[in-house]
Amino acid sequence: MRQQNVRACVLSLALLAAAFAAPVFAADEPDPKEKDKQLELISRGFYLSPNLVRQEIQVPNAKIIVVFDGTKAWQMLPGDVRYLSDDASMQIMADLARSNLFLMKPPARDQIRFLREEEVDGRMSEVIELNDVANMPLRLFVDKETGDVIKKMFVGDTPTGLAQVAEFCSDFRTIDGYRWPFVKRVLRNGKFALETTTHNMKFNVGFTKADVTQ
Repeated sequence: MRQQNVRACVLSLALLAAAFAAPVFAADEPDPKEKDKQLELISRGFYLSPNLVRQEIQVPNAKIIVVFDGTKAWQMLPGDVRYLSDDASMQIMADLARSNLFLMKPPARDQIRFLREEEVDGRMSEVIELNDVANMPLRLFVDKETGDVIKKMFVGDTPTGLAQVAEFCSDFRTIDGYRWPFVKRVLRNGKFALETTTHNMKFNVGFTKADVTQ
């Protein structure tokens, strides 16, 4: 793996925005009519391995910037900087551990076990459980034909509290040698929470720490 893995992507919904703007994404029922009521946001994300993140989120009449430096997170508004809570920072760190699982050192073999085969959205998958990812078990549903992780399941902190989370991934594309899902749909306790669509992604574009955190 390259020493420095950097990604820049444009999303239709903001990933880190969920850490402080849950009402934007929360839905009472997994119903298309409810989903239509959601506010669509455009954002640009920057990631510098292993844990530096910047998210620029365009909202009506303003741009909000969220930065996480691996220890703490802060939100930059026009004329103001606000540090997020320790709980929010830990939530972002856990999300990074799950999202970038295959960019990091693989887990030890004794931390992995095969559970069963299961169908996901019409695709047969092998269900593999990792004992400890962000202090919680993580289940990966691996497409038997493509090897893509088409679903993840875990219990973790969310903007609406502790929940069982299911992430369904699709529209996989190979970018600079990495397979990445360009569409992700998230359910919390069986109810629709958010959907992200990636429009553009680039790896290894030469960002520095200062580019991400300032």
